Amino acid sequence: MGPDRYDVIVSGAGPAGAMAASRCARAGLRTALVERWEVPRQKCCAGGVLERSLRQLGTPLPDSLIEREIFGAALVHGDIRHEYRSPSRLGVTVRRDRFDEFLARGAEKTGAELITKFRTERVRDEGDKLTVESEEGKSLQARYLIIAEGANSRSARQVLGPYSPNGLAVGLAAECDFGTAPGDLIEFYLFKEGGFKMPFVTPGGMDGWLFPHAQGGNVGVGAYKAGTTDIRRQMDRMVQEAGRTYGGAEIKGGISAHPIPVRPREQFSSGRCLVAGDAAGLASALSGEGISYSLTSGVLAAEAVQSAMAKGHRDGILLSYDRSIRSEVLPVLRAAKWASIWFQHMTNIIDLDRFLRNMQNDKSIVGASIAMSRAEKDWTFLLRRAMVRFPVQFFSSVG
Repeated sequence: MGPDRYDVIVSGAGPAGAMAASRCARAGLRTALVERWEVPRQKCCAGGVLERSLRQLGTPLPDSLIEREIFGAALVHGDIRHEYRSPSRLGVTVRRDRFDEFLARGAEKTGAELITKFRTERVRDEGDKLTVESEEGKSLQARYLIIAEGANSRSARQVLGPYSPNGLAVGLAAECDFGTAPGDLIEFYLFKEGGFKMPFVTPGGMDGWLFPHAQGGNVGVGAYKAGTTDIRRQMDRMVQEAGRTYGGAEIKGGISAHPIPVRPREQFSSGRCLVAGDAAGLASALSGEGISYSLTSGVLAAEAVQSAMAKGHRDGILLSYDRSIRSEVLPVLRAAKWASIWFQHMTNIIDLDRFLRNMQNDKSIVGASIAMSRAEKDWTFLLRRAMVRFPVQFFSSVG
């Protein structure tokens, strides 16, 4: 195997890695997409894909992969349910094993070489090339490496240093069969016990979710700095609640857990390496959603590598990727974080159920949220609408 066997190696075949590999291969780069497991592989994730993410794929998602089309959301607070409906589709739910396989096979069809059971252990920068070694004793060489291994990425730690100890939340999830088919709303449960706490910014914070599938759904809990016993108890309660709502709920395949990054890394490239998706800490501190940011960062990483290949490598050439992440992704994530902090402080002042009901009837904010989810408007449009409408909703919800 010669030193230039590949132009780029992409480590991790989730949405960020598959998107990066597909774009690199389509541009004519010799691309290896390596994955530590066989494909398909299980992934602890609710499986919601917004319309704006579907548009990033560049190819239609087959109907066979769509579990349920989504036309809104429900916020459940104790015994009160607030529904926010859209006349147009906001996204779909999928099973992540099948969705990720579709993306990885798509990258393969564009010309990337998919290599499974390659557990990346060590990255060596040798000046004019990189050598990537696996736990199994295999090695690959390339000019560039895109790291998309997830929140616990060993390669990202090696290349960029440890991830912030305060940057990880946790998600528990289970696929469930229901007695009756669920509707077309994703459901979020705001837990009341001990006072509501935002799940991805407030220590002890937790919320629950139910993402509907064809005959069942993905049920889970997101938590930040909460005790294991408390998280598991809320998970059990979520399954029980789903059973009461949908005529019984049976867990299929057990409960899985996965870290959720809610703080971006300080740096996104080093030498000949880039980090993308969860490995870069790109997930929303408001919702925990990361697929859209994974796809965006995968595209940006591929563009940076293509540019470096065309211009010739020199120190700092990949900093264009850092600049792109800071201009196109981080403003949205910062806005989500501050919205979470603001909402947490506000719940100490307002009647939360009254506020949620007021928001449900506010066509301006609901319409802006729908437009952002569908990629018809960007996040700044929603922020402007919210700033104009906030005083009315706030003062009508106090007490």
